[in-house]
Amino acid sequence: MVETVRGLNQSIALLQQGIAKLQRKTPKDLRDALNLLFEKHDFSPAEKLVEMVLETDSAGRYVLTPDQRIRVLSDLQSYVMPKLKSVEVSGEVEHKHSITIIRYGDDGKIKREALDAPKHRDAIDVVATPRQVGEEVKGE
Repeated sequence: MVETVRGLNQSIALLQQGIAKLQRKTPKDLRDALNLLFEKHDFSPAEKLVEMVLETDSAGRYVLTPDQRIRVLSDLQSYVMPKLKSVEVSGEVEHKHSITIIRYGDDGKIKREALDAPKHRDAIDVVATPRQVGEEVKGE
């Protein structure tokens, strides 16, 4: 662990020297320089973080505190499963129903009438119950 920290400190010092030379470079240039440095030293920050989280002492206890482990694992998890952004869906749904009344006369004639909404209202309240053909309705 101590050797890893020393190596990491040396890499950071080299990186700081490199950054000082590249002060007017873009973030992409800085990322590329950092990736080259990692490649040169065969170093993977993610692997080292995982090793640190899993490191135990001679008694089998984790070296890092639970809070430190949670923070590191949460940061690593964000690269594997990014947080989803919340999406709000809104809108208005407008629909119009038309009602056609079909009257079957005793004389065999069929009469169709369109039922429109009253002019003072936008809708007609309809309460209906299904019934079988030939079923009598109370009050008829």
